[in-house]
Formats: sequence, structure tokens, C-alpha cells
Amino acid sequence: MSKTYSLYFKLVLNLPSAAAMSLAASLMNEGINGRTWVFTLVGFSLACLINDFIPLMRISDWFTGLFALKKDLLAGQCVGCLLINFIPVTVISGVMALLGTSNLSGFLTSFTGNYPVLYLVSYLMTMIMTPLAKAAGNKACTRVTVR
Repeated sequence: MSKTYSLYFKLVLNLPSAAAMSLAASLMNEGINGRTWVFTLVGFSLACLINDFIPLMRISDWFTGLFALKKDLLAGQCVGCLLINFIPVTVISGVMALLGTSNLSGFLTSFTGNYPVLYLVSYLMTMIMTPLAKAAGNKACTRVTVR
């Protein structure tokens, strides 16, 4: 994967997903405020780091292969997104819960209470944004090589 493709892919996939997760968490807790935007930036940064260090697409392909599904079909994408959302959502929602609470019981309540909703939001955003992110990465690469 080229650096140009990777950059566009991460921007198009991670920014809307991080924004949706932080908005959902804010709406479930105290409402939208200045911290929502901080959480969006933190979530986006963490998502990019996770994508840099953990081969989520390879994990998705492997998981899809376990069920003998083609990764480009809808069923394969649905199954592939199940596992790969677990890692970023766990890390991002954990960090958001740590930033938003001041004690251990508050952290546990926030993390366990928000996790199912944040996982669902992230899963849906991944399903919607992955084809768009791939298209943006491909378009950016063709523009760079044509010049």
C-alpha cells in the first residue's frame, strides 16, 4: 500500500468514525461540548496509530476467510468488520472513558455502559466509510501517478 493511498484511506475512514464515536459518547453522557471535539481528535489520532501498527485489513481478510466468504461481497465485509472494530473501539472508548472520568468506578461505568453503542456506531461507520476510503485512496494514487 502506497503512502498516498494510506493517507487518504486513513483520513476518509478514521475521521468520520472518530467523530461519530465521540458524538455518540457525548450524547450518552453529558451532551455535546468542547470536550467532544477533543475526544474526536484523540479518537482520530488513536485510530490512525492503530491502523499504522496493527494490520487490520489482513486480520479482516483472515477472519473473512475462516467463513469462506469473499471479502469484496457484502457478507464478507459484514463479517470482516466484526473483528477489526473490536481492537480500535476497545482502545478508543477506553481512552475516552479515562479522559472523561476521574475515578475507577466512573471509568468502569462509562466504559461498559458506552462500549456496546460505540461498537455499533463504529461498525456502521466502518461499513459505510470503507468503500469510500478505498475509492479516495485509489483516486489519489491515480492522480499522483498520472501527473
